[in-house]
Amino acid sequence: MADNIAARYYVRLKDQSGEQVALFDNWLSLEYTKTINDLYGYTLKFVDDGDARFDLFEIDGQIEVYRSIPGTLDWYLEFEGFHRGVRREISSGGVETFISDGVGYNDFLARTIIAYKAGSVRADKNGAAESAMKEYVSENCTGIGDQTVVGRLNYDSDDAVFLYNAALPGLSIDTDTGAGITWSGSRAYENLLDVLKDIATLASIDFLIEGTGPATFIFKTFIDQIGSDRTEDGLDASTGLNGAGNVPVTFSVAIGNVQNIQYELDRLTEANAIVVTGKGDVSTRDTETRRNTTAIAVSPWNRREISRSAPTQDFDFQLQDFGDEVLEEAGAKESFTFLPLQQPKSLYGVHYFFGDKVTVVYGSIKRNRRITGIGVRVAGNRDTLALTLDDVITTSEEE
Repeated sequence: MADNIAARYYVRLKDQSGEQVALFDNWLSLEYTKTINDLYGYTLKFVDDGDARFDLFEIDGQIEVYRSIPGTLDWYLEFEGFHRGVRREISSGGVETFISDGVGYNDFLARTIIAYKAGSVRADKNGAAESAMKEYVSENCTGIGDQTVVGRLNYDSDDAVFLYNAALPGLSIDTDTGAGITWSGSRAYENLLDVLKDIATLASIDFLIEGTGPATFIFKTFIDQIGSDRTEDGLDASTGLNGAGNVPVTFSVAIGNVQNIQYELDRLTEANAIVVTGKGDVSTRDTETRRNTTAIAVSPWNRREISRSAPTQDFDFQLQDFGDEVLEEAGAKESFTFLPLQQPKSLYGVHYFFGDKVTVVYGSIKRNRRITGIGVRVAGNRDTLALTLDDVITTSEEE
């Protein structure tokens, strides 16, 4: 990688109160991953030379990774998250290392369940997808969950005491605009992050918890999803811009910004029809059938059925939404795997970004794909970037 496009990094360490306690740029390696609508993660590895700063790492102290490309890209916040664990190791060569591991702020969602009884208004939702997402977070991660009248299960009604606080200090919820498709479901006792991922997939809405200041955070939804359209669709040769008004980004071996590319169309585990079973016994049990007729019609024999149980869903429309969510995840997958090369006209953070839609070319195959994951490893003066692109998502239709 040429010096003029080599990225630089530094790490900012904060304590639990959000105050800066140390800066680092002398690691053996820094690795981090970001995935749309999921957990981020990082690993920071040092030579264990007795540096007193290692004692400043504390559980849920905050880590910020800053990135720049000298002369091209100013310093910006690339990753933020919580320190969650320490490892100390001695290699076969006798090198001692100190390792900090952690996760992004979406871990607030992963460490929370929807702690309301099935059938209650705070476990069951029927309305705009954005509203359902923000209500679930508000009712389980903020002070609303610590009100005795709402019935969250961290409250012991027999002894009239809270066993622990539901509220995660410093977390707020962005304004709810009531956007998105109508989503219905009952998700009592389920992991909050998993539920939000299901809603996001069905409604095409992204979500993220971001830092807003010292130990303060906000839960956001992105109705138009994170990122921009940088595909070749609608390309105007006279301006060089696509239909969205952006300079398109294309990845291909011929252009020289890709190596080790692999294309795969996977229908081995595809499912395109589902029977969802709900409440009831034997012949009286509620059922709903959903299917994707386009996927079934790919061949005369491509009908591929599955069944799933959803006993907490009270109504037919909830069973239908549940089935649609499962089929979204179980459809055929078309994927590209490659190592992007950083070139002067194809730089991460300058020409394309996390969440962007781009065009990928492999021989005669050309597809528009979204960057749904970023993985970066920094060691010495070199950083290596890996991209994860979305695969084909099919949509179920009503029976």
